[in-house]
Amino acid sequence: MVASPDSRAFDDPGVFVEIPLVNQIRDRVRAWRNGGYPGVTGVTKRLLECWNDLEQFGTRQCFFCQIKEAETLIWLTRRLRPTVWGPIPRPTSVRFSG
Repeated sequence: MVASPDSRAFDDPGVFVEIPLVNQIRDRVRAWRNGGYPGVTGVTKRLLECWNDLEQFGTRQCFFCQIKEAETLIWLTRRLRPTVWGPIPRPTSVRFSG
């Protein structure tokens, strides 16, 4: 999201700008999650499973977006098999126009 042109309001809904690289990473993290988090340590896997286990706590201890962000960070820093998941393409440029 970027601010609307000439915005001065704190509650400006902004303008949605799709970033293809972000969508590619989301797809890969989703596939990694659905595959059981391959390539992580046992401790990391237990932590990820614990965060997603509603039966253990009765209610979620973290917001879903916090869990997704943690998963993304772990995937980015711990992915041990880049040949399976593929390299992350580097964006040539990211431009926000308003």
